Amino acid sequence: MTTPSEQDQPDSGADRPEPRYGQYAPAGWQPPGGSTPPPAPPGQGWGAAPGWGADQPLGYRQPGAQPGPTPPGQHPPTAPPVQQFRPMAAQPGIVPLRPLSVWEIIDGAFRAVRHNPKVMFGVTVVGVAISVLISAVITWYTSPFTTDLIRDVYSDLGTAGADDIASLIGPVYATVFSLPVSLVFTQIITGVLIRSVSQSVLGRVVSPGEVFRGQGGRLARVVGFAALTVLVAVLGGAALIGLVVLVGQSSAAGAVLLGLLGGLLFLAAALWFGVRTLLVPAGLMLEGGAFWATVVRGWRLTRGGFWRLTGLYVLVTIASMIVAGIIATPVQLIAMLITQDQTLTGFTAVAITSVGDVIATTLTTVFAAGAYALAYIDARMRTEGLDVELARAAAQG
Repeated sequence: MTTPSEQDQPDSGADRPEPRYGQYAPAGWQPPGGSTPPPAPPGQGWGAAPGWGADQPLGYRQPGAQPGPTPPGQHPPTAPPVQQFRPMAAQPGIVPLRPLSVWEIIDGAFRAVRHNPKVMFGVTVVGVAISVLISAVITWYTSPFTTDLIRDVYSDLGTAGADDIASLIGPVYATVFSLPVSLVFTQIITGVLIRSVSQSVLGRVVSPGEVFRGQGGRLARVVGFAALTVLVAVLGGAALIGLVVLVGQSSAAGAVLLGLLGGLLFLAAALWFGVRTLLVPAGLMLEGGAFWATVVRGWRLTRGGFWRLTGLYVLVTIASMIVAGIIATPVQLIAMLITQDQTLTGFTAVAITSVGDVIATTLTTVFAAGAYALAYIDARMRTEGLDVELARAAAQG
């Protein structure tokens, strides 16, 4: 605690390095000057609300002057309601520096967009547009190949309507070839947005150039981790399909039952794995530590708040799906009416639907990245006291 006169003295610790995300609050930190400030006079305290002492729990009201005895025949005066005093959390940026509720995280994601729209929207729109353009060209180019392949397969099986089936699902399979492009661009954009949100928490506005400067290695780690999670999901799904096929050779009913139960277990495992790794990308972007050490650390951060993070994950996922559907469906209908192409595989149809994809992907990516970045900061404020470190960093500018 410092006295007002001490605040005017110059800071002798100006050469102390500025705290960054990923550092713990230094133990035993003292005010500038290196000396311990004198105790405050009795009954006073900086940062303490009047009416309760430092050694009393919040909401405990100190006794004042006791009223005299009530005269006979009169009722004692009604005691005023006990006031609950809560210390105000510092808020230099988009959220208060204290543990956050789910709704505060959601609100903070929208505040992050308003705080730095050049990065949150500008960079995202450019990145998503490039990604969608490349993906659309790949899909348009590979659709005839996948359609012909599926038509040949169903024709060999003697399936009626092989042409109609191929024209419907052929373009869907063609999108598989563009998934690596979407993965790389989405993760790069997400990493950039995480960095912007982390600075908005401190009240700082970073430029588009600043969010990319010196971040190549961290962005590569984010992309690598995303590829690793996709690989785990693909291997798990392939193992389940192989097991179902193996059982189906001896029992069709057993294969169906295994497929249903295995599918439900696979979805539950995917949800659990997604939540446990939810904070890893933010850690890779903000901490700068070793790859596997950061992955393990992000995994452990979710341990105490698994259900809270699950609720946030489900909420963000459902909201993103709704927004994407609201935007993409009308655009697809417009493309069908203009081009008379029911499969949406022609060049004009792909170009029109790509516009809707850019809008939908931009909105959902910005929202999800902001929410998950704040969830990471919230988890560290709950478990490591990061709010103290952030408040100190914000005060230093």
